Amino acid sequence: MKKLFFIAMLLVFAASISFAQTAHAGAYARVRVLGTLNLQVGTPDTLDFGDVTAGGDVSINAQTDLKAVPFHATSSRSGWVQVTYSSTVLSGHGTMTISWDPSLYGNSANNQGGSSPVNNGDWVHLGTGSNHDYYFWLGGTAHVQGTEDADTYVGTFTLTVTY
Repeated sequence: MKKLFFIAMLLVFAASISFAQTAHAGAYARVRVLGTLNLQVGTPDTLDFGDVTAGGDVSINAQTDLKAVPFHATSSRSGWVQVTYSSTVLSGHGTMTISWDPSLYGNSANNQGGSSPVNNGDWVHLGTGSNHDYYFWLGGTAHVQGTEDADTYVGTFTLTVTY
């Protein structure tokens, strides 16, 4: 009887082992290596479309015009940064406004003529040189209707680079 009981227990134990279940779970490890990131506006620091006496579009070409506003990004490390920007309508002292479309070009070298379009949300690579540079030039088009009051119209442009 003991022998029969031992065999029955052995079978139960063997059956429980064969029906055992295994579960696995995984996780990711992440480290963000950041460098010191700086962004400066150069000269000229104002996008000046000049004096306008009639309606129409007035443009400053970011790639070729010396009136384009330069920006210079530097980092202590090489790496990719995301470029975002926003702008406001140009407003005067009264209630009238002038809309404008910013145009941003960039290059890892300080070469405006060799720069390429940089769209809002694009990623650019800070160079591998000692300063890890990236250069931007701001231009754009102001849309003057010709019915605005005589005034000086101003707005803001904010450029942000983020690791």
